[in-house]
Amino acid sequence: MLGIRDSIQGRRILTEEQRADVRARIAQRLAQSPGLLVLDNCEHLIDVVAGLVAFLVSATSDLHVLTTSRSPLGIAAERVYLLGELETSDAAELFRERAVAARPSVRLTEPAVTSIVRRLDGLPLAIELAAVQVRAMAVEDIDRRLENRFALLRGGDRSAPDRHQTLLAVIDWSWNLLGAGEQRALRWLALFNDGFMLEAADAVLGGDALAAVQGLVGQSLLSVRETPLGVRYRMLETVREFGRMQLVDAGEDRDARAAVRHWAVAYARDHGARLTSTGQFAAIDAVGAEEINLADQLRGALADSDRCALVQLLACLETFWLFRGEHIRLLVLADAVADALRDWRPPPQLEYTTGAAIALILANSMVAGGKTIGQLQALLRRLGPVADGDGRVSGLATIMLAYDPADPGAFLGQLERLAHDRDRETAVTACFWLASTRENAGDLAGAVAACERALALVAKDYGPWSWAMPRAQLAQLAMHVGDQAAAAVHARAALPVMQRLGASDDEVQLRCQLVFCAIAEGRLGEAEAELDRIAAVVEGAMVFGGAAFGQVCHAELMLARGDHAGGLSLYRDCMIRMRELQFPGVPRTGVEPWALFGVSLALAAHARYATAAEEAHGQALFRTCRDDAVKVLGGAAPGLDYPVVGQQLFALGAWCLLRRAAGADDAVRLLVFADRFACNRSVPSLLWERIAPAAEEPAPGRIAEFRAQYAGRRPADLVKEACRAVGQLPG
Repeated sequence: MLGIRDSIQGRRILTEEQRADVRARIAQRLAQSPGLLVLDNCEHLIDVVAGLVAFLVSATSDLHVLTTSRSPLGIAAERVYLLGELETSDAAELFRERAVAARPSVRLTEPAVTSIVRRLDGLPLAIELAAVQVRAMAVEDIDRRLENRFALLRGGDRSAPDRHQTLLAVIDWSWNLLGAGEQRALRWLALFNDGFMLEAADAVLGGDALAAVQGLVGQSLLSVRETPLGVRYRMLETVREFGRMQLVDAGEDRDARAAVRHWAVAYARDHGARLTSTGQFAAIDAVGAEEINLADQLRGALADSDRCALVQLLACLETFWLFRGEHIRLLVLADAVADALRDWRPPPQLEYTTGAAIALILANSMVAGGKTIGQLQALLRRLGPVADGDGRVSGLATIMLAYDPADPGAFLGQLERLAHDRDRETAVTACFWLASTRENAGDLAGAVAACERALALVAKDYGPWSWAMPRAQLAQLAMHVGDQAAAAVHARAALPVMQRLGASDDEVQLRCQLVFCAIAEGRLGEAEAELDRIAAVVEGAMVFGGAAFGQVCHAELMLARGDHAGGLSLYRDCMIRMRELQFPGVPRTGVEPWALFGVSLALAAHARYATAAEEAHGQALFRTCRDDAVKVLGGAAPGLDYPVVGQQLFALGAWCLLRRAAGADDAVRLLVFADRFACNRSVPSLLWERIAPAAEEPAPGRIAEFRAQYAGRRPADLVKEACRAVGQLPG
């Protein structure tokens, strides 16, 4: 191997004497090995080496030349092989090896080691420099101090060349090879945390950025990746940090950040406007490609109090996250947005956009029970009518202002009125809300009617999501009443749209319904195939509770196949996971709908399948479910989710009936209460057809008698009696 750069002290311009020396060394090397020439570290002499290699390969027929450099030679005979970063496992192994060599007694914790090598982009030299630091530091300290990696990662192997002694020297070596335009491009483009397209580089750099980007690619300071939308460029985190240091040193930080903010706002405005159109899929792809960069700018606008940029970015990202079902992202922003816009009056051209931003985040806060509902409503009222834009936003604003936090019970009547409003957009949006409100109130027929009206009102130019969402709701409602055939039809209609939009949470829920349909009809192989698809979705996306609901499907499949012990064990694990789920910023109460869902499902399954060895688990679940039900029913509010409570009553009744934990009359009464509360029958363990015959045997005719006794009474009218029945259950 011939180290060209080291042989002439790294100079870029060679004298004739030095050129002659290089040629002589190459000739000597070729004499020793005629068929192969290896030239190491060529980037500072790339023009000289390129000329020599071009001449040699053209003058000989059997010569192979291997060069190592950060940039290609740029000659016709060349074939480039890019050396990528180490995979996480290999990088971690290298770190551990070097760390133990530096200090044999070092304690290597897996999370800290993994974090270090990922933050160092899998760069071998950076990893080696970090590992040496264990001589005086714990790995956790190294991980924390990587915020200033260039100060930390110095003082490596003294036998290494100077350019490898510190991480800063490594990057600085490549920096010095760049022209002025390329250096400016690296400084400014370092502000893109998630890479960029060429159009974004043009916008930020203020002109044709192609030449500068090509130069950075040529010096291996940008990686190139093909995407469905085109070529995307990305810097390693280490290079980005170096670029930002140079940006500050050059005094260009403020101008560069303003340029990136301007690009982000224009991008959000242009593509966000298409999210609710027939071009929805293309718009979703475009916003999804820049989601991280746009979200970075959204956080920056909040921090900088740049409210004009904030509302424009927010209106785009809120719609994007709404369609993808990522409600948690909106929930965590509600307080900060309310504070940022508290005393602000937008300019006339941004009144519609501001109204859209507030209405969308308010809708999400109402679903999750956020604390800022009143404050956000006040902001929306101050704007006045939301006009001069998409009518669906004005319709949503109308519905959000119809809700009275002081009288939540009146919202149902308001929705029923607005569902028949003359304004189509208002009526469609009201129907969406009315369906959910009626379902929670136990009025399943009314919920179906609202969904069907929404589907009939959706206009062709609304975009696929507006059509698929009521179909998804209808699938859920059909499963709720145990109509598997109708549920499967609606689910399969909505599924391709949700999948194409990247709505992972909605896709998981639809696929879970298909799993339950298949299990109920004995198609266990089909259920397993659908479960594999769910696992693939959950693995690659942020799905709230998706893994836990997937476990429910797995548990039911195991029970259906006769693995009762395995299914019940999985149900107990699932119950724990569901009770641990929490919306960010919302205190956990222990009686969230998903927590009650998990406990009652596990209890219903144990009631039917538990052996003597699992009886104690069932009794513990019974006590938890009973205590939860007393807590929920005893503090009943207008917002009570009656189907969830019905599921608790079903599970308690099933346990009492099948395990003889209470009298048959008491058990059957609970089951009929569950039926009146519209207990969800989606999951096979909750199917009425399975429990009713078991109830008829010890108490023949009592189901019909209790049904007649409670006929015509709404769930709200039965809360006190149900609470008393649960409270009388044995401990």
